[in-house]
Amino acid sequence: MNQLLVFLFCLLVVAKGLAQEPRIIQHDIGEANAGLSFYTLIQDHQCMIWLGTANGLAHYDGNTLRAVPLTASDTVYQVTSLFEDKDHRIWIGTSSGTIFYLDSARKVHLFDIEESHPVKSITAIVQDPLGCIWFST
Repeated sequence: MNQLLVFLFCLLVVAKGLAQEPRIIQHDIGEANAGLSFYTLIQDHQCMIWLGTANGLAHYDGNTLRAVPLTASDTVYQVTSLFEDKDHRIWIGTSSGTIFYLDSARKVHLFDIEESHPVKSITAIVQDPLGCIWFST
């Protein structure tokens, strides 16, 4: 009986040592990004972090925060919503109502809406079971 209790005690000690403990790691985003406002973020299927900021879209790979230009012009878009769909496209909603998406190769495209873009901020993006993308303002 004593041997069984000793065995169970040893088993519990080993199991406790193998259990994962949650941990939090603080990352520095650099002096250049100090004071930057973040509105939204997602983690894509490749575990990359995409951030919607007051200065546009940013990509964080675990080491470096990089700006992702949405257009070739100097226009700055406040990114207010992000969503990754079933086809791994990342949809980007802005405060001006302009919508972009990143294809699977992560090339930026303007999403052209026949009725024109809303003038209101895109607050959320979702995909329904049929694969349709919905935008809320």
